[in-house]
Amino acid sequence: TAARGGGGGGQGPNGGSGGGGVVEVVVEGVYLSASRLSRGTCTEMRSRLEYAVAVVSAPAISVIIPMYNGANATLKETVASVVAQTFTDWEIVIVDDGSTDGSSAFAACLAARRRDEGLRVRVVHKSNGGLADARNFGFAAARADLVLPLDADDLIEPKFLETAHGLLSAKPSAHLAIANLKGFGNWEYQWILPEYDAVGLRYTNMFHCSALMRRGIWEKVPGGYPTTTLFGYEDWAFWLAAQERLAFRGGIVPTYVRENMFRYRLRSNSMLQSLLVGSIQEYSLASLRLLYPTLYPIELMITAHDRFLLNPPEKVRSAIAEKLLKFPHQSTAHLMHGFVQEGLGG
Repeated sequence: TAARGGGGGGQGPNGGSGGGGVVEVVVEGVYLSASRLSRGTCTEMRSRLEYAVAVVSAPAISVIIPMYNGANATLKETVASVVAQTFTDWEIVIVDDGSTDGSSAFAACLAARRRDEGLRVRVVHKSNGGLADARNFGFAAARADLVLPLDADDLIEPKFLETAHGLLSAKPSAHLAIANLKGFGNWEYQWILPEYDAVGLRYTNMFHCSALMRRGIWEKVPGGYPTTTLFGYEDWAFWLAAQERLAFRGGIVPTYVRENMFRYRLRSNSMLQSLLVGSIQEYSLASLRLLYPTLYPIELMITAHDRFLLNPPEKVRSAIAEKLLKFPHQSTAHLMHGFVQEGLGG
């Protein structure tokens, strides 16, 4: 935190200003301005933050970067890909999801260095709740009307924000702008996104996790990103919820950046690759379908129920128990737990 004064006379009693004027304070990279109170006003009252008002306008885009442990491996590169953007009216909000390995301190130092360069980068902290919960926390902390979720190991090409912002500005009816995906890392992969189809979204995810979206689409989904899907698919679950909330207005309206401007890091130990091992993906799909039973035929819902009834592996039971602990008010977590207990005869 730093402060600087502006106008208003000499030093008053107890270290205060003797006259009127303005003092500006920097807290976590945000400038606050407070009018100086007259001589004789008590120090406590003069220092109260309720007198402060922001003096900088909100950025056009907030980039939220959730992280949990391992930040020193990739976070610096992810932040650098935002700093390199040709569009510069942005802020970065790094969401520390209860890291336990020193990543919190690493992120704080990285943000401080970037703020010293005059950039709007800050870190917000929360207890561990998983990726969906961290994204929701980031959306709540974001100051812009356009928000880009960007995982702490992924990258965007230098012209992405400029291109996506231009598309959304030109098409006010669009809810999001999204680029084709280029995988990198342990191997290469390319995903040319399909044209959006609301019914097709029920059976295949048509968007990846890093679309530049209007904040309003997140606000229309109660709770934001669903937190009870198992082993992933939180972004797919969010798009399904958004489609349902927007259905009476024609549903989600995307606009596309038809270039490979989103770079998705592929690692053998990533969440996505873990999801694809063995039958784990089936439990993730079942957890997603339990959120939206009216979207699927009864046969698929019976299959989803049976996944949890028929002695699921310990990894699945542990994941459900963790969801119950972290989100005790989420009915879907209780439903999955109930199916497991019923199958075990409990």
